[in-house]
Amino acid sequence: MNRIHVYKQGSPGRPTLLLLHGTGGSETDLLEIAAHIDVSATIISVRGEVNENGWTRHFKRIGQFTFDQLDLTKRTIDLEKFIEWASSHYGFDRKNIIGLGYSNGANLLSSHMFNFPHSIKGAILLHPMSGGVIEKMPDLLNVPIFIGAGTNDTICPSDMTHDLHHKFVTAGADVSLSWHDFGHSISAQELQKATAWYLRHFDK
Repeated sequence: MNRIHVYKQGSPGRPTLLLLHGTGGSETDLLEIAAHIDVSATIISVRGEVNENGWTRHFKRIGQFTFDQLDLTKRTIDLEKFIEWASSHYGFDRKNIIGLGYSNGANLLSSHMFNFPHSIKGAILLHPMSGGVIEKMPDLLNVPIFIGAGTNDTICPSDMTHDLHHKFVTAGADVSLSWHDFGHSISAQELQKATAWYLRHFDK
């Protein structure tokens, strides 16, 4: 299941970073951030396939804070199919994938973790809002997750971030929730915290 993406081969034994951009972004948006976090990692960065009034997204929405759940479910399954295709096509380790998502991409990544709990081994979620409707809480025991959020973020309300954090904790994940005094953009402080978290968990 090929789709528009960027692939960069990393050093042997290093994780593969799966990058999912935010609304209006592209497959190149998170490349510099990924290089800052782990310059030796393999990179697979995917472009969203939904066009919302000229803005690229990973799934449809009904309103600013309301997802199109049917489309989110479809796109979540599509992402899993793409990961399967990409790991087979490029030959990277299917069991050593770390997700890195921002905003809309972080929401899709959250949905993916709830629906395919053994597909990736950890995730950095920058300014996520929700993982959509969860039919059955999965077993994410000890899966490491970093959530970066802004106290002045009007696009991702804090109550929704707290709810997502609670759901991951309920599923057994090892969640680090890091708040920063910024809005929806990714701050240098947030990136520094995410990188330190990543090195603690995956620089082995």
